[in-house]
Amino acid sequence: IVEDTVFAPCGAAYRVTGQVTVAAGAKVTVLPGTTLFFEADAGLVLDGGTLDISGEEYASVRLTRAPELQGSWNGIQFNNSTSDNRISHAVLEHASTEAGLVGLQSSRLTIDNTTLDHADLFRVVTVDSSLVIRDSVFTDMFAPGEPPASDNASEHIKGSGILAGG
Repeated sequence: IVEDTVFAPCGAAYRVTGQVTVAAGAKVTVLPGTTLFFEADAGLVLDGGTLDISGEEYASVRLTRAPELQGSWNGIQFNNSTSDNRISHAVLEHASTEAGLVGLQSSRLTIDNTTLDHADLFRVVTVDSSLVIRDSVFTDMFAPGEPPASDNASEHIKGSGILAGG
């Protein structure tokens, strides 16, 4: 995506079939009540671009796997995205990668009033970034008594380093 793009509720969910990259200077806005279904190996990469997911209390935004998919998708990855990225009143689920359901590298992101669910690897990975998470829910990764599915990669938040001014 190289220009500003808006995803609005349209009566059906949007289907993302591959890796979508948002280039520097472009902004993706996802409006309240919108659902995006991701196929296997699909994901959203902010390569300097900006993401604004702004759901509302009774009209959340949902990013999840396609209904027929049994596996997972690649989540949302921010690379050198230092704009004011925001994920608010959303449900992010069924994405499992070593890079995180949400991954940040030298980026800025605020997550609020959001549920992160159905991911058994890192939920949020932040490296040299500025991250604010508030009023959000991280559901249990495993049922009581169920062992982790990975060796030291099943964490809600993993991070190192802070972006200058973060």
